[in-house]
Amino acid sequence: MEIEVVRDLQQLAPLETAWNEAVEASGFDSIFLTHEWFYAWAKSFAPVGALNIVIAREEGRICGIMPLLRERRRSGPLELTVLRSMSNLQTYKYNFVLPRESGQEVFESMLHLLRRICNWDLMELDYLPDDAQVVTFVRQMRGKRLFGARDEVGMESPYVAIEGTWEDYFDARDKKVRKNWDYFERRLQKEGSVGLIEIADGQGLDQAVLDALEIEKSSWKGDHGTAISASAAETRFYLDLAQAMSRRQNFRLYFLALDGKKIAFDYCLSYKQSFNVLKTGYDPAFSKNSPGRVLHKTVLRGLYRDGGYSIYDLLGARDAWKEEWTQTVQTLLRLRLYNRKPVALTRYALGCAADQAKESLRRHPRLFSAAKRLWARLGGKAKLPPSSVSTPASDSGRSQDDR
Repeated sequence: MEIEVVRDLQQLAPLETAWNEAVEASGFDSIFLTHEWFYAWAKSFAPVGALNIVIAREEGRICGIMPLLRERRRSGPLELTVLRSMSNLQTYKYNFVLPRESGQEVFESMLHLLRRICNWDLMELDYLPDDAQVVTFVRQMRGKRLFGARDEVGMESPYVAIEGTWEDYFDARDKKVRKNWDYFERRLQKEGSVGLIEIADGQGLDQAVLDALEIEKSSWKGDHGTAISASAAETRFYLDLAQAMSRRQNFRLYFLALDGKKIAFDYCLSYKQSFNVLKTGYDPAFSKNSPGRVLHKTVLRGLYRDGGYSIYDLLGARDAWKEEWTQTVQTLLRLRLYNRKPVALTRYALGCAADQAKESLRRHPRLFSAAKRLWARLGGKAKLPPSSVSTPASDSGRSQDDR
């Protein structure tokens, strides 16, 4: 096996075909592992000099990919060399690219070789599906080649398993939910002519994405400064991603229009049998008619009747508004790997002690609240873990978790 480390966009760009062939042959064939996804992400978010994408080849073919960033970090008195996942708040799922059959062998070989070419202490991986190969492999390797590993639940991400007919799915919803969906659809139709606009490519693609971002900005996110358009890097990412995925025929942007005016949007990526809703929003001027619900219902009903999809993935955290659509979730983990080095050993011990303290606090809500208040007074930058994975939201307020 041969290892190379890609450290800039010029090295990354030519790998598109070979990279995507490795993704299709992997145990986690996902749109979020494609070359187009990581290239757009790196272009917008990777700090200068941090790119550290590890590529493994056998007989010239790519067999393994670790998309990582390298940084130096101080943690109290410790200074660590950290390899972390190419992920941030705009990431929905992350994984290493490993072959289905020989994944563990390739993974262990890559770690061994990586230890020789990069003197790392800690590897941090976020947004890992709990059934990812790398999670299983790391748990099997505890105490062997690695000093230790810690994992915790990062979030529970809702999705709809598309099975049977739309009528079956609709009838299985709560009676109040069904009444609300029908009520808002009829109410909006009384306001004027309601239409669905679908954009997948074309010269007007950039403008269509900007139109969607303007709708998002008009919501509470604009008031809080968390809208995509408030960040040049995030705006560039969603524009570049739309162009790259449209060339693959994987991009879908839906607008709900009332008398020709765009009042809600879904920014989506389709991939094989999975349909992924990355961003969604609506114009608050029409909130009384719940256009977000109407748009979701219209798109999902179309997917059922199309018959080509098995997953409608709402992505992000398990917010209250998403529970109208499904109770099924995929657990995404935070995984930490510690190398066999004194500084890493010390950080591992401190992390395990912190985990035990947090778990004790969770069992005592009053003590947990007191600890949070004390931490805030001391100026703690990191947040203590929430006592629940759910955060309240509604279609009339927050239409998408603030990732």
